[in-house]
Amino acid sequence: MTQTTDTEVTSDQERRKAHVIHYNLSYIVQGAEHGTDGAIVLLHDIVAGAFTWNNILPRLAAANRAVYAIDMLGYGLSDHPWPADTSIWGHADGLAMLLDQLNLTNVVLAGHGVGGGVAQVLATRLSVQRVAALVLIDSICYEYTFAENWPLPEMRKNQRSARNTTQRGTEHESV
Repeated sequence: MTQTTDTEVTSDQERRKAHVIHYNLSYIVQGAEHGTDGAIVLLHDIVAGAFTWNNILPRLAAANRAVYAIDMLGYGLSDHPWPADTSIWGHADGLAMLLDQLNLTNVVLAGHGVGGGVAQVLATRLSVQRVAALVLIDSICYEYTFAENWPLPEMRKNQRSARNTTQRGTEHESV
């Protein structure tokens, strides 16, 4: 169950809080009137917060979708507990519960940097049924974080090809 408290409205953006696990997560929502199906969820990079997305929120909401910019645990106006699990998986656990509480479906999930790592875990492991599309921006990636078929076989082939091309170029330079 989501507890919305201290709602603050600024130019059609609302700041809300939800209680997840033992913590309060803060988020900004714009375009809530468009409903929870097809919502866009934005996850920030390290040393950032939901505010990172302020300039783009109105543009995304203009697509007639609700847009949620989340302050991950330990960032922005979300709780800053110590100790707490703020690993990629720790963030993903809490955010999977938040997506469930908010009843978001067919989500377009966008992650930047560390938020991209969290988004990958959500899209491939914890919230597969809720995520319709994944957008990664300058993202981190941990191979052990993903399902066995990640990266996809064609991506793996391209990685090997690029690596072999780079190695051949290095060999020619050293001759």
